[in-house]
Amino acid sequence: MYKKRIIMFLMIVLGALGLISCGKEPEAKEEAVKETTVYKKIVVLDPAVVEMLYLLNAEDRIAAVAHSQTTGIWPEDKTKDLPDVGTLAKPSLEKIISFSPDLVVLSIHSTGLAKDLEAHGIKTVSFPANSFDDIFNNFLEVGKLIGKENEAQKITAEKKEKLEEIKKSEPLNKKGAFIYSASPMMAFGENSLPGEVLKIYGVENLTDKVKGERPILTPEYVIEENPDFLLVGLGVSSEDEIVTANPQLKDTNAVKNKNIIKVNSQALLRGSPRIVDETMNLYEEIKNLK
Repeated sequence: MYKKRIIMFLMIVLGALGLISCGKEPEAKEEAVKETTVYKKIVVLDPAVVEMLYLLNAEDRIAAVAHSQTTGIWPEDKTKDLPDVGTLAKPSLEKIISFSPDLVVLSIHSTGLAKDLEAHGIKTVSFPANSFDDIFNNFLEVGKLIGKENEAQKITAEKKEKLEEIKKSEPLNKKGAFIYSASPMMAFGENSLPGEVLKIYGVENLTDKVKGERPILTPEYVIEENPDFLLVGLGVSSEDEIVTANPQLKDTNAVKNKNIIKVNSQALLRGSPRIVDETMNLYEEIKNLK
């Protein structure tokens, strides 16, 4: 029963942010690579792809989106008024069909709609992203789908150059973790976007010694490891929440030095090229910690 509650919590939290670029749908992705049709009326159920279309100045291709109930989609001043087909976790098949799209971009929560949409003659694709390479490849594929491959290549080259700058920066040589649930304490492992970010920084991730992609960290373990900092986000709403839920951590370096950072989860975790800019900003913030 306890495991079931944790699984339900994960689905709600990750779905609310629209991380979900992070599922695995290789078949749909392979089809996207072969596409030559230029799509002009797209229903986008993945917030990362909404951001990509705005980066490519192709927002006119968006017929409708699925909205998050907890976080916005960049650029919020524009996306908040887009027509919607329901929430990220529960988009409406009827609403999607009513827009007569020529393409629907699915997220991990909506892959179950693929067969029904294709039965109505509507093409579907999805773009899972568990790494920077995935994000860059997805962006290029989105560029192909809308006939803006050159623009996508240019932006990708710029973002890759920025990422290389971060990789060449001085290693932080600190110990930390990205906590996304306060009770139980759950953190991102090395095979995730946050895990890759910490590795690029030269940070020893507390989860490296714990099994699982997003393992549970006990207070005792965190105390023993004594992290220099903790990043919090998603299901952790504030810096204080992690300490309130786990008062045993009060003597760790992260808590004593007030090195708990509330992360802009929308920017750092969403599988859009914008993650590179947030990665650079966060590097500087951690570097300047006591």
